[in-house]
Amino acid sequence: MTVEIVRNFFKKLADANIFVAAIPGNHDYLVKGGVYESGDLAQGNLKIVVFNKPEQNVAKINELDLSIYAKPNTTPTGKQSPLFQMRKEDKGSPLQPAKEPVQSQSQLRAQSQSQSAVRTKYNIAIAHGSAEVKGQRADNYPVTSAEISASGFNYVALGDWHKMLDVSAGNVKAFYPGSPEPLATDQTGAGNVLLIEIEEKTTKVQPLKIGKISIVNASIDMTGQKENLITKIEQVLDTDIKSGKSQKSDVILNIMINGRQHLGGDINSDELKSYFSQKVFLVNVQDSTVLEFSNEDLAKFPDYTIAGKFINHLRNKKGVDERARKEAIQRGLDLLTSLGQHK
Repeated sequence: MTVEIVRNFFKKLADANIFVAAIPGNHDYLVKGGVYESGDLAQGNLKIVVFNKPEQNVAKINELDLSIYAKPNTTPTGKQSPLFQMRKEDKGSPLQPAKEPVQSQSQLRAQSQSQSAVRTKYNIAIAHGSAEVKGQRADNYPVTSAEISASGFNYVALGDWHKMLDVSAGNVKAFYPGSPEPLATDQTGAGNVLLIEIEEKTTKVQPLKIGKISIVNASIDMTGQKENLITKIEQVLDTDIKSGKSQKSDVILNIMINGRQHLGGDINSDELKSYFSQKVFLVNVQDSTVLEFSNEDLAKFPDYTIAGKFINHLRNKKGVDERARKEAIQRGLDLLTSLGQHK
């Protein structure tokens, strides 16, 4: 991603009469001489608001009767919430739209840094930080549910988590849109933008799918499996394609093979990867199978080999449950063969 690409997209949105608001995050944080200061992202366009001051800013868009609140990140990591003490402006006259439109970018910057006595009808906040999410550590610019709930905004637009997440609290809607495409092969919830409709008393959030890449997880249990492995994986892939998610060329295919397979089975991770690499966007193969040895397989290990001695030792051991004995032989041989120590 280059500055020029960002500038071009901002301009396309503004030319389509869509306002743009951008803040520095923790990867592209605000720093002297950095892109937010020297990149001219706004390009003098009054429909593009770039928050490039370290203090809390408020930008008022009179045309929309809207105030946008933001506090840019100034370091890659931080312990203070970007919503700390951020509240919609409550002082001044009753709800009414500002009457005069902004005439210049400098005027917009001046408005962004002032606390005008005139409130706007709609108020949103944009922030970059990690909200409280079950199973995730919210330790970088942490945002609490209590802060979201107490903020009083019509909507809080958040960035940091890469999947779409609803972290609304109280009467305040708050969402992460997630990344436009997956950033990891196991990432879910990517590929969306959010359409926000703010009405008098309600805020509606509608995800709109824009991403092309989808993730297909093909988990195959080889225990007792007689069907060809490639055929089985293709069935999983075709079922997903028929559901309308993606074309094969836009699929990240994660193949996970587990269960038991007989000695000399047909699993070859490199061949699987080579075969499906010609069909999908990206393929990963994880072979977690364990070998299952039949009596015929056990007979193939001569007594003088390590494996043969191991088998005889367990077979001759007294006072052992027969089921446990068989399981120990299976597991031991699987380990020996995987380490190449069975000969």
